[in-house]
Amino acid sequence: MRECSPELLGFSWNLLWQRKLQQAERNIEQPGQEDFGWYLNFEVAGSGHYFVIGHRPTDESEAGTWIGWLERSRGLIGSVLGGRKRGIQPLAAEAIHKILSSSPLVRDVRWHFERDFDNGNERGAASPQTPL
Repeated sequence: MRECSPELLGFSWNLLWQRKLQQAERNIEQPGQEDFGWYLNFEVAGSGHYFVIGHRPTDESEAGTWIGWLERSRGLIGSVLGGRKRGIQPLAAEAIHKILSSSPLVRDVRWHFERDFDNGNERGAASPQTPL
């Protein structure tokens, strides 16, 4: 997400995600905050997922970029062994995309594979179903 209105932060962010995921009949937990941003634990197709969102600041003249990623919900051992990166359900990406693309507070949503993004390819795709 290239630009995001400040209203998406804090309490408003929590309400937006809770309401939208509940409307989609997804099991969700209370969103949480960390020093890097926010995370939300939700269930899709019987599998727990996290949507994590953090802010990547730019120089003072620009708003910066919000970066979100999906992870599978795993226990300690599964997390240590890289399980958070495996088994992410396509329905999880579709649920998040539907919420992001329906909000007037969010613009320029792009989807990437982690390896491409880490290699500097930030062009991405307009939706999780669009080939890169």
